[in-house]
Amino acid sequence: MYLPPGGYENQLMVCQGNGIYCATFPAASIYYNNSGPALNELGHRRMIAVRVLPGTVATSTHLFGEAGPIGTDEFDSSRYDDGVYVIRRSCQVLPCFVIHY
Repeated sequence: MYLPPGGYENQLMVCQGNGIYCATFPAASIYYNNSGPALNELGHRRMIAVRVLPGTVATSTHLFGEAGPIGTDEFDSSRYDDGVYVIRRSCQVLPCFVIHY
């Protein structure tokens, strides 16, 4: 999972809908991490490994707006062919550890 400076609350990520973007393989996260201003003061990057509770998953290219209250939306997350998930709510993501590289 890529963590932009300032956290997700300050970001507008709508390429595939609003939400937290995660990938099933690290190469996707590393790609996005390398394209953003994620270097720390020592020139290292970091990535957060997470556990996700995806809930009901949409497999279409439907773009989500803002998430409604839990239990009111048809889908809780979406999955795309490239292994990228868009998780609708931060309560569905459990940070496990930080990888510095």
